[in-house]
Amino acid sequence: MRDGKARETTFNWTENKDAKALMDEYRRIGNQYIWIFDMNVARANQPLDAPKQMDVIDSYIERNEISDAVQLIPYLKEVSLDERIPLIARNHATRLIAQIEKTRPKVDASSVSTIGEFSRANAPLLTGASPDRPQETNERGKRAVVDGDNLCPRAHARGQRANR
Repeated sequence: MRDGKARETTFNWTENKDAKALMDEYRRIGNQYIWIFDMNVARANQPLDAPKQMDVIDSYIERNEISDAVQLIPYLKEVSLDERIPLIARNHATRLIAQIEKTRPKVDASSVSTIGEFSRANAPLLTGASPDRPQETNERGKRAVVDGDNLCPRAHARGQRANR
């Protein structure tokens, strides 16, 4: 007690390990999306801030403060090709992609019972599927990108629309 004033401190603490794990996961998700927002602002308005943002995400990844670093790979590839930001930031993005891919969790073939189950488990890794590009299978079982009502893997690979 100093000068008649008492100081009080409260702590946000829990002994519940499940609640702590949930809180940590939400924090990781928040860190990931806030960084993407900050990087978008840097790319659009403050390109000289991009190297600092790359240091921030590198630090998050090193401390395991990102929920799913593999989700960042397409965005980091986009950043590495963006000529509006400094070369040092683009090179840092390329290094982060390599680091994430090196530590990417692999699905063990012995843990799945069938080849179909293994390919479904690895489908996003093998085909580059994303929410922006839905994947479907044509009559021969080959994966193809859906483009409206056109479904043709060869035409899509050449950047053309399917002729029907």
